[in-house]
Amino acid sequence: MVCISQDRFCLHVGIGDLIVCKSQMLQCGIPHIFVSPNRKIAEKYRSPKHWHFIFELMKAIYVEPVFTVTDDQSYPRVCWEFFKKRGVKPKRLDLSKQLCNGHGFNYKYVALNTKVRGMKKEWFLKNVTEFRKALKSINYRLVLIGEREIGMNPEYKNITIPPFSLYEFVQDLADVDLTVPELGITVPNINDFRQKCSYLRDAHAVINVGHGGNVTISCAVNDQTINLFGERGEVGSMWFARSNKKNLVTYDIAEFKERLRCL
Repeated sequence: MVCISQDRFCLHVGIGDLIVCKSQMLQCGIPHIFVSPNRKIAEKYRSPKHWHFIFELMKAIYVEPVFTVTDDQSYPRVCWEFFKKRGVKPKRLDLSKQLCNGHGFNYKYVALNTKVRGMKKEWFLKNVTEFRKALKSINYRLVLIGEREIGMNPEYKNITIPPFSLYEFVQDLADVDLTVPELGITVPNINDFRQKCSYLRDAHAVINVGHGGNVTISCAVNDQTINLFGERGEVGSMWFARSNKKNLVTYDIAEFKERLRCL
């Protein structure tokens, strides 16, 4: 166990960040941990409403007695890399009880998250035919979850690789469409978000393209995720996913296709 003396943290306000950092903090041997979502980052890159959503979600996720969730912006601002530099890698946590409040479908299905982050759209377009063939090979119903369009908030406008949605490329293959018109500018409703997590939890498997929060959330509620990553490099969601051997993390469309075919 890595011992870290610091016990107060102001965290990034992505959902994936909250989950990954929790997995790292629990490995640090800190007897009591005070955590707060970063209000300045939320209001600069998202909105005040997003901060309140994250604050409520953090209270639902950080339920162990070791944690106290508060609004204290004086805490040192950290992200998952703070712990990684100190030798603490993200490990998969089962957060299905904390994140889910509903039920999925009473038949076998595979869920596909439509939001793509950390993958160049040009690369995906070159491989879209093979990607669609992979989806057609699945022997289960396909359920789409996520957004049809990405709301380009200030955060997304300032990152090197803009996020995009798979929706236009896969909508005709879906048996069930649970997508919403837009997220990014629109703030999720926490009850709707937890129902979404319930659909992910009860799926036979969850498919993700790119990295980020969708990967981390899926891995936290379902123990079989198939993840087609884009850019190589260390990201928290990659470590979180790879810590469960049932998950696939690949940059290879052929390996991705073979895993879906064998579901």
